[in-house]
Amino acid sequence: MKIIKILLGTIVAMALGLLALGFVLWVKPPDILRVGANYSAKIVCSNVFLAGRDPDEVLRTDVQAPGVAILRLMRVSVDRERRVVRAGLLGFIGDGLAVSRPAVGCAAVPDGNLEFAAHVSSVTARVDADVAATEPRAPAAPVPAPASAPAPADCFWMEGHDGQSIAVIPSRELVIVRLGLTPVRDHYQPQPLVAAVLQAAR
Repeated sequence: MKIIKILLGTIVAMALGLLALGFVLWVKPPDILRVGANYSAKIVCSNVFLAGRDPDEVLRTDVQAPGVAILRLMRVSVDRERRVVRAGLLGFIGDGLAVSRPAVGCAAVPDGNLEFAAHVSSVTARVDADVAATEPRAPAAPVPAPASAPAPADCFWMEGHDGQSIAVIPSRELVIVRLGLTPVRDHYQPQPLVAAVLQAAR
């Protein structure tokens, strides 16, 4: 009987300890959990609202597949009406938040201020529209084809919005990513950047 009481007391103490730990993590999650939660929310948001993929598939194959233990415990919820994704460790720890905004895509909102994120979106879209309507643009300079770029023959290219680019070079074990935004009118080309990185990496 005494042993049973000891076991019950131990179980109750452990349960209370876990509840206390969960409460502390929920109230003030460490930075690593907040980073993981917001990363998860942003990846799922982009793939759901821009690529039209299933959120569970994205969580399983894009977020959790790399094998990071913390990410394997992340859970997400998608509000399709508000175009908002929330993520957290076990679903409630970490305050991960991302929002899909018209004209400018998805963004992580680590401070939770969705109203400000939407405001930035509307201002950015309005400024872009004003510039397009009032500023004369020179014809876009032709961008060299990837085959003519100073890169190895096995280089794979992906070019995105306003100068964003990815170059994958298996023979050099390199992936070169540029996330900065350069307006099309400035005629940015990614090939010189890749050539400079290859030169520096020799």
